[in-house]
Amino acid sequence: MLTFFIGDLLPIIVIMLLGYFSGRRETFSEDQA
Repeated sequence: MLTFFIGDLLPIIVIMLLGYFSGRRETFSEDQA
């Protein structure tokens, strides 16, 4: 059951991290400009 829970949550965490880092990169490039 725990593995199923982790497997179900992992994609959501990955998407959240990707969106967080991409957003930070955009703000960082804006500050650089």
